[in-house]
Amino acid sequence: MKKIIKLFTSVSVIAAVAVLNASAASISFDKNYTYNNQQEPIMAPASYEMIASVDSQSLGIESLNDIADINVYGDMLYILEKTQGKIFVVDKEYKLVSVLGESLGFNMPEGFFISDDGFIYVADTGNKRIVKLDASGEYINETGAPPAEKTLSTVEFFPHKLVVDDAERLYIIVNNETNGIYQMDMEGNFLGFFGSVPVVPSLSELFWRSISTKAQLSRMLLFVPTEYSALDIDSEGFIYTTVATNTDSEMLSYIKSGGSDNTLAPVRRLNPKNIDVLKRTGSMPPAGDLIETVSWIADSGNASRFIDVDVKENGIYCVLDSTRGRVFTYDKSGELLYIFGNLGNKKDEFLKPTAVCWWRDNIVVSDYGNAAVKIFSPTEYTMLINKAIDAQISGDYTSSSQCWRNLLEMHSGNNLAFVGLGKNELRSGNYIEAMNWFKMADDTENYSKALKEYRQIIGTEITGIVICVIVITALVLIIAKKIYSKRLNKGFKKKKPLWEGIKYGFYIMRHPFDGFWDMQFEGKGRLSSATAILVTVTLLNLISTFSTGYLFAGSNDAGFNIMIQGVLTVLLPFGLWCAANWSVTSLMNGSGTFKYIYMYSCYALTPFIIGTPLLIILSNCLSLDEAALYTIIRMIFYIWIGFLLFVGTLVVHQYLALRTLATIIAIIVAIGIIVFLFLLCITIVQQMTDFIGLLIEEITLRL
Repeated sequence: MKKIIKLFTSVSVIAAVAVLNASAASISFDKNYTYNNQQEPIMAPASYEMIASVDSQSLGIESLNDIADINVYGDMLYILEKTQGKIFVVDKEYKLVSVLGESLGFNMPEGFFISDDGFIYVADTGNKRIVKLDASGEYINETGAPPAEKTLSTVEFFPHKLVVDDAERLYIIVNNETNGIYQMDMEGNFLGFFGSVPVVPSLSELFWRSISTKAQLSRMLLFVPTEYSALDIDSEGFIYTTVATNTDSEMLSYIKSGGSDNTLAPVRRLNPKNIDVLKRTGSMPPAGDLIETVSWIADSGNASRFIDVDVKENGIYCVLDSTRGRVFTYDKSGELLYIFGNLGNKKDEFLKPTAVCWWRDNIVVSDYGNAAVKIFSPTEYTMLINKAIDAQISGDYTSSSQCWRNLLEMHSGNNLAFVGLGKNELRSGNYIEAMNWFKMADDTENYSKALKEYRQIIGTEITGIVICVIVITALVLIIAKKIYSKRLNKGFKKKKPLWEGIKYGFYIMRHPFDGFWDMQFEGKGRLSSATAILVTVTLLNLISTFSTGYLFAGSNDAGFNIMIQGVLTVLLPFGLWCAANWSVTSLMNGSGTFKYIYMYSCYALTPFIIGTPLLIILSNCLSLDEAALYTIIRMIFYIWIGFLLFVGTLVVHQYLALRTLATIIAIIVAIGIIVFLFLLCITIVQQMTDFIGLLIEEITLRL
């Protein structure tokens, strides 16, 4: 026995090592990855590579140990050192050009902003002020905290980050302020809080408000408290913000919901009316890593925490994740473009990243832990993505498509390329090709748009043909009915062909009580016809698995497995129903034999014969906006089948309605017990097989 235990332990260790090796193999591509439309991480080529590192030694200065913020203006990189209160200006050769703010008495400044005309606004945190400088660093003016009676806030004015719009309105993040972003001008006039999320009170909140005093009401917040971590402004004057205070569970819920709850959004684009207008049409909303699937990429299982954001002229923006030291880049639609970066001690990794910004196509990240600023250059893979997006924006769809095709040669599973090619084909009017690309990307929304356009063209072209087919079909049916009626009058009715039994199922659909009574006590219906209905339903279900439209069935590329699924999804539940039905009703004095249980169950499936072809046609014609119609019709047919099963159980077993309902519930429970026992038997057999195998192996080793 000890030998067996020892052997089992050895096997377990070997298996664990194999798993670890597999995990190591999965990250051997140096953590270069992206996400597909199923929110699954997939390998991808490297998007950025480090080309330079700027530190105190390379600049020839005493220290760069407390980097608070970075910005780019023209070809110059500006680095704010917090402890020294200085701004170091670095040129494109990574050489120190000048030092700003040396004589201005800055006290632990945490952020700054450079306007389009070159003015520099510094959040002088320790001195509780905003200081405006010209391009050469000369002092212009300053403003301090707005009056407390205007803000109604008890939080001290310690400015953290800021941006300035074209009208010189200041948008300031104040440390520990949850009322929103300060909006003020350089004269110190407070213009209100910006970025507060209004909420609709619940019924319980309305009740408490109705019985609260005026003093209590004044303390009730009319917004969701939000503490912002960073902000930026785009060329259209929209404010980009990041929030790093959401919990892991909130972030997971936010990503899984597709970004539907804006109160949890870690990245926002606020218009002048304080409304979040950030587009989130990608497969995953801009939120960083998905916690559930990132474990094979990084050791940390925590949610991403965005601490900085920077946006380019074309609407592409990057956000910095402090949890894993990653930079996530999204386009203006919220589609994830690429990811790079990692926490670690390698030269291209970060110990404690603090800020991120664009430097033309390069991305710059300040690393507080390494006391350095690291510059990353785009790889060929990233340049192809950028060129494709720029070509799309400019309307050059031919060049864009070529870039996407070249990208697929580098990364065959890139959903961005699939979607990009689909959009280009859609704009060009090639709707079938567009649908194929969108299907490869599993992009149902854009597929639906292409289907609408294609359906409109086809509808215009074949309207006349469809009308002719309908008229001809109606005439053929009328003639066939007359011929068939004459044959019945000549005595063919007595032969009760198979078709008569099948047609009886359609009579049961309309008259279930009479139909099931006559089936059992008048000898109507046939066992062979009932079996034919079951076979027909199985075949139609199999056809449905391959023929149902993509929007309603997804991608059916599993081949043989889909065939098995199409058959078993009918025969397995049907067999369990009949077996459990016979078992339960035998104990509950049901009068129906197994033959009639089988027959009425088959006949109850007749609506499936009508409903499935109709649903197949609708699924290939309807768009996502019309999906409710498909769902309603499908539900009607399933309710119809359920009602027929209820009536069949009632009539065949001679039960009353309540007893029939109790019987059906007992049948469902019996089905669960049968499935449980079956799985239990499989588990026992598997364990016995494994035990015998190990025993034989142990005996072999001992011999």
